[in-house]
Amino acid sequence: MSELVYLGLGSNLGDRAANLAAARKQIAELGAVCRESSIYESPPWGIELPQNDYLNQVIELRTELDATQLLLTLQEIERELGRGPHGRGEPRTIDIDILLYGDAEIATTAPDYTLFVPHQAMNERAFVLVPLLEISPKLVHPVIGVSFRELVDSVDVSMVKPWYG
Repeated sequence: MSELVYLGLGSNLGDRAANLAAARKQIAELGAVCRESSIYESPPWGIELPQNDYLNQVIELRTELDATQLLLTLQEIERELGRGPHGRGEPRTIDIDILLYGDAEIATTAPDYTLFVPHQAMNERAFVLVPLLEISPKLVHPVIGVSFRELVDSVDVSMVKPWYG
């Protein structure tokens, strides 16, 4: 059975646009990419460490992979694209987060991964909400029952700018 998932992509090291493009290409092998948002640029969120701005994008994917398989595959893509071990808030070549996995609510901690879906911090992150709303304007948060349009209205989106390359 296939599932509709939303993935958040981000990059702030190296050729950020090329990093996103390489991630999109590999993600397309995991199922059918239904929609892709525009690319947005924003400063790092909640981070004191000086670093480059991020390019961010959201992808809607229909996949046969279960949530754990998807997570582990996305982590492998990140490694292949040069993401090494890093501490919280450190710059990265690529970051791929599972934002939503259908209507599922998942909380799993294992020795080699942690998976929380819906993504725990996405409701506060304009750089996720803006592109998510672009590709799915009627989407409702499956756990709290609030539309993503309402969530966007509750955060400061002034630092999230369309990126034209």
